[in-house]
Amino acid sequence: MIFISIKKCHINVYNYINKLFINARINIYKGPSCLNNTQAMNLSCPLCADEFCESFFVKNDPPFLSQKVLRYYNCKNCHLVFQDTNSRLTLLEEKARYETHNNDPADTRYLNYLNPTWNLGLRATLAHYKKNEIKVLDYGCGAGRPLEVFCKKEGVYGAHYDPIYSPQASIFKAKYSLIFCIETCEHFYEPLIEFKKLAELMLDGGMLVIRTGVLSGLEMFPDWWYHRDPTHVCFFQKETFEYLADHLNLTLEFPEKNTVIFRKTKV
Repeated sequence: MIFISIKKCHINVYNYINKLFINARINIYKGPSCLNNTQAMNLSCPLCADEFCESFFVKNDPPFLSQKVLRYYNCKNCHLVFQDTNSRLTLLEEKARYETHNNDPADTRYLNYLNPTWNLGLRATLAHYKKNEIKVLDYGCGAGRPLEVFCKKEGVYGAHYDPIYSPQASIFKAKYSLIFCIETCEHFYEPLIEFKKLAELMLDGGMLVIRTGVLSGLEMFPDWWYHRDPTHVCFFQKETFEYLADHLNLTLEFPEKNTVIFRKTKV
């Protein structure tokens, strides 16, 4: 009888803890209605500067990170979804998160993941440039600079830039026929400034290949895994890229899921 009582007690405690855990998960991802925060003020969009962006989703950042409340806004003009600036991680927190990323150029699996995007960009560029004319820029290369492996293999010129790991300003003195921005633009604090820089770095006839999670609708956002990384502060929909193409006078393609190509037409 004593054994049965202990076992029942153990089961009750387990069920109670499990229920708390499930409720905590719901509280994190369900949305603003489950949090007793004061109503947020409208914010200006960091892409198009529209002044009436509304908060539509709030969550608690997991305790093992910053223990912050993360608030997200939607711009009805350019359709950018962005994180409130007050929700952002500190530079140390942000870098600590990046250190957990697996972007080792010696990792065959990671290179295999990048290979389709590389091949897509290289094939399209070869239609306009000879191989010995191609200049590649990896914008947001991270600590590993993995595209160097592909550039050396193909015998093309390669440069790289990252504001934390490779912040050399010399890359802004040149122009490039092929720019890769792989899993980078979701980290942009000032997306309009960054995309203007990228457009200026493109040669006439050059292209910018972007790989990022493309949001397919606001109703998908609460359950979307992409915002679970708190360093992801900007989220793009197809309409957002269309806005950018029009604003920067670039052509636009969506060749594959989560892949975007901007081209600068030759004058």
